[in-house]
Amino acid sequence: MQRRNQNNQAQPPPDSLQEMLKLVFNGFNLMGSVLAAPFTSLVLSKIGSRYEHIVTLMLAPIPPMGVAALSLTTHYGSSSQGLIGMGIFYLILMAFTWRYYFHVIYVIMHPDKEALSREDGDSLPFLRKLPKGDKWAMVRFIYEPAFLVAVAGVLTVLHVITPLVGGYLVLGAVALMVKAAFVYYAAWEYLRDILDEYNMTLLLSGSGNLPGGEESMLRVVERALARRPTHIPMGAFKLVQQQAKASLPRELQDLIDDSDRAA
Repeated sequence: MQRRNQNNQAQPPPDSLQEMLKLVFNGFNLMGSVLAAPFTSLVLSKIGSRYEHIVTLMLAPIPPMGVAALSLTTHYGSSSQGLIGMGIFYLILMAFTWRYYFHVIYVIMHPDKEALSREDGDSLPFLRKLPKGDKWAMVRFIYEPAFLVAVAGVLTVLHVITPLVGGYLVLGAVALMVKAAFVYYAAWEYLRDILDEYNMTLLLSGSGNLPGGEESMLRVVERALARRPTHIPMGAFKLVQQQAKASLPRELQDLIDDSDRAA
C-alpha cells in the first residue's frame, strides 16, 4: 500500500489546461463534422464507412431538421421566395445521407467490398477536371465550398430555393472547410510529433554518436510506424508529407517514406 502511494506521488500532475483545450478542440471538431456530414455525402462519393464517426452520423440529421422546423414559424420559409424550401431541402439532404448510411451497413455485412474505411472519397467529376483538381487541398478547401456557395447564390437569385436554404448551403460550405482543416491539422500534428521526437533524440544522443544513439533513432522510427493515425485520409497525409519533405532532414524523409509504405 505504501509503495502504491509512493508511485502515485511520483506521477506528474495532469496538465488541466491542455486537457481543457483538447476538450474544446474536440468539441469544435464534432460541431464542424456534424454540420458538414450531410454536405459531405452531397459532394463526395465512395466515402469510407468509418470516415464519419458513428456519433457524427447519429447527430447529422439534427441541425437541418432544426432549421427546417424554424422555417415553418418564420417568413423565411415562405414558398413565395423560392420553389424549394427548407423542408424539401432537408429531405434532399437526408436522401444523400441515408445513401451513405446504407453504404456503411453494406460494408459492415461485406467488409471485403471496401479496401480503406477511413478515406474521404472522390469529389464531383467536374471538379476533378478543374486546374489542380487532383490536389486534395485545392478540392477540399476551395472547389467544394465554392461550388456550394455558387449554387446557393445562383439558385437564390433565380428563386429556385428560398434565402434560408441558400444560407444553409453557405453554412455547409463553411462546415466543409472546417472539417478539412481539422483533418489537415491531424495529419500535420502526426508529422510534427515525429520531427520533435527526432530532433529531441538527436540532442540527447549527440547526433547519434553517443552510446545507444543509433538504437534511440531506431526506436523513433518504430514508434512512428506504430502510431500513425488511421483516421487521416490518404489525401491529407500525402499533402502534409509533400510539404514536410522540403524542410526535413534526409533521415526523417526516409522515416516518413517507410511509414507510408508500411501503411
